[in-house]
Amino acid sequence: MKSKKALSPIISIVLIIALTIASVAIVFNVVKNLSEEKLDDAKSCLDVMGAAEINAEYTCYNSSVPEVRISISRKNIDLNAILIAISSGQESRTFLINNTGGNMSDIVNYPSRTTNISLPDKEGGKTYSIGWDLGNPETIEIAPYVDGKMCNSLDKIYDILNCA
Repeated sequence: MKSKKALSPIISIVLIIALTIASVAIVFNVVKNLSEEKLDDAKSCLDVMGAAEINAEYTCYNSSVPEVRISISRKNIDLNAILIAISSGQESRTFLINNTGGNMSDIVNYPSRTTNISLPDKEGGKTYSIGWDLGNPETIEIAPYVDGKMCNSLDKIYDILNCA
């Protein structure tokens, strides 16, 4: 009867080392791809930080209409869109203003009352009038939209004056 020989110890060690290297390479590539995606998102948001701000002096609540006027100034930075969030107590509403312009419900340009709503021009500003029947808002916040994703807030105000 012939004796059967097992794998030699050297071949076993080489196979274990090869499997370990292959596993490390796969895990490294997965982690690298995920982190690069997150870094690209963060970089695009960092590029637009400070791109716009709320002019608190011209932002107010008019209880007689009722409406909220919000004035936004824009720097010379490319933006796809700005999200305006207005909160009052338990309720809040958001409005997405983009570069292309168009009609939006409950929002007009102020004081002209025209309905073609678009972002302020670079190095310019615009004031919008937003229908608001929820009482004096507690906060107004703006955040940029870049490549279909919302970034962190650019500006936020808490003390909204009365227009009247």
